[in-house]
Amino acid sequence: MLRATCVPLLCALAGLIDSTKDQEVNLDCHQPMRIWVFLAINALLVVVAFAALSRAVLKYRSVWRATSQEADRLRGKLIDYAETGFYQAANARVAMPDSKTVRVVFLGDSITQRWNLSDSLLPYEAINRGVEWQTTSEMLVRLRPDVIDLKPAGVVILGGSNDFAPERGPVTLQTTQNNIRSMVELAGQHGIAVIIGTVPPICRERMPADGSTDLSIQLRERFNDWLRQYCRSQGCQLADFDMAMRERPVCDYLLDSVHPNDAGYAVMVRVTRNALGRALPSGIH
Repeated sequence: MLRATCVPLLCALAGLIDSTKDQEVNLDCHQPMRIWVFLAINALLVVVAFAALSRAVLKYRSVWRATSQEADRLRGKLIDYAETGFYQAANARVAMPDSKTVRVVFLGDSITQRWNLSDSLLPYEAINRGVEWQTTSEMLVRLRPDVIDLKPAGVVILGGSNDFAPERGPVTLQTTQNNIRSMVELAGQHGIAVIIGTVPPICRERMPADGSTDLSIQLRERFNDWLRQYCRSQGCQLADFDMAMRERPVCDYLLDSVHPNDAGYAVMVRVTRNALGRALPSGIH
């Protein structure tokens, strides 16, 4: 807008100057008029520039506010990088389960956090403890306050998606595997049945076509294969979301490139119910 307004005005001014370039300078009656025209054009340019700046301030004010909020979040991450306080208030409101309650905590990242568990897994008492952008290293730190201290009968661990995201490193496959081992062992020491979820597949059509995510996809596939072998050898129950969400074209189950839509979460509920039925001796299905 500013460019479209200013360019014609500057061209008119340039024409005015060129028209007098080859003429002798004289102080006739036209000279004051040229000065006034020059001043008027400059004043108009100032007004146009100020209007454009005002529009820019109004347009990006919300962006600046969001940036400030992000800065506050990052400062908090420096103090509590695993965000163990994210559910602190919510955990304080959770009562100890009675003998009839079969509590299951879902520990994970944004895929878990976006999962509406309120009624989908009744009669289990499902508690969501997903935090967006978290890796398994952060989930491991949160295991005690967000899982063990809530005294659940079982835990569903779904992590690894962010471990292998290009912007996160990626974390080495061995580190992610060790984090899973540690969470399984700690939960087992506290009598908590463990269900491990494979990382849901990626919709390749919605990923960048520059090859930047190829390593991420390869690591996810290798990690899922390792999870299947690990659960067979350790006796933990596997919720194979990856396999179940390949019954149809993968993109049919995803809202974007990685997060499930309603159809995707419906598949995850079915797979989770089957795994919980195998993992918990309560007989609830």
